[in-house]
Amino acid sequence: MPGNLADLIRTVREKRLDCGIGYDGDADRIGVVDEKGDILWGDQLLMIYAREILAKGPAAVVFEVKCSQNLARDVERHGGRPVMWKTGHSLIKEKMKAEHAAIAGEMSGHIFFADDYFGFDDAVYARCASCASSRPRASRSPRCSRTCRRPSRPPRSASTARTSASSRSSRRSPRSSPRAAR
Repeated sequence: MPGNLADLIRTVREKRLDCGIGYDGDADRIGVVDEKGDILWGDQLLMIYAREILAKGPAAVVFEVKCSQNLARDVERHGGRPVMWKTGHSLIKEKMKAEHAAIAGEMSGHIFFADDYFGFDDAVYARCASCASSRPRASRSPRCSRTCRRPSRPPRSASTARTSASSRSSRRSPRSSPRAAR
């Protein structure tokens, strides 16, 4: 994915934008970069979205095994029930229905909303949820404070990052078309 977001990252940095948002070819996966051009990975996005949903009340949050343990801890800290499940679009979707989860997600950027939506992955809806999540509040600035914008994740070595990036980019659609948010 990082290669697919290169233009988006450059545009966000050059134009000093608050963030950049990209979609895959059929707009069911979302990619987000912050104001510095750093990528927010799928589990980090899921933390942000889940916090908004869990603020309304307890709910199950389904995610794949590739997500960081920080996601499970964050969901619990915000009153949710984390449910780790097998990797795979259809497997996550099935588990979400079985658990009556309000939200589910994958590292790939598939985010499934069932709290006030149909329960399928829609990157355009996720983008709208991103805008709602970045509203000014006492605990967050419009530019997304460190608490919300950058959930903690253990550092990876440079070789691990390169390997992960190359394996992720091989799964991406060649039609990816990132667009910058203004």
